[in-house]
Amino acid sequence: MIWSIILALVVGLAAGTFITSIIFKKSAIGSLRIDKSDPDCGPLLFLELDEPVENLKTGEVVIMDVIVENLVAPQEKHSL
Repeated sequence: MIWSIILALVVGLAAGTFITSIIFKKSAIGSLRIDKSDPDCGPLLFLELDEPVENLKTGEVVIMDVIVENLVAPQEKHSL
């Protein structure tokens, strides 16, 4: 009897979490690329939007995908 109640609570919690995540899902409007290929300067940031800039003015919060990559391969340093 107690196991059926615990099972019902776990299934209900999982279903509620799944349904809530679908209803309140916010999608990213673009990506922020971070280039860390040059160790002599700080990281370079590139903003890539999937929507017009005018759409950003309507909300207070923006969700973006963050991509960290090295766009330029590091060159070897040769010493003589």
